[in-house]
Amino acid sequence: MVKKIVLDLQGLPSERALYEYLRERLGIPEYHGHNASALWDAVYLWFEQPTVIEVENLDKLPAPMKTAGDRVRSVFQRLDQEDPSLRVVFRP
Repeated sequence: MVKKIVLDLQGLPSERALYEYLRERLGIPEYHGHNASALWDAVYLWFEQPTVIEVENLDKLPAPMKTAGDRVRSVFQRLDQEDPSLRVVFRP
């Protein structure tokens, strides 16, 4: 059975809010750091069953969040390529 997680990133006001939202929606433990490196570590190690992660509205983050959004996109693209149990789909 494939688990599906939808991440709607529209309207997140800060980098901290972005990483906290990701932590909550992905079910990552509280000790997860609020940065791209910690996101990679947590997600790469966390999912054992096949999982599809749909990332929505990444391009609709506020302009000051562009760099954080680019980092998150990079992490999810890399996870899609390197973790056989994960598939990441980006939706507008």
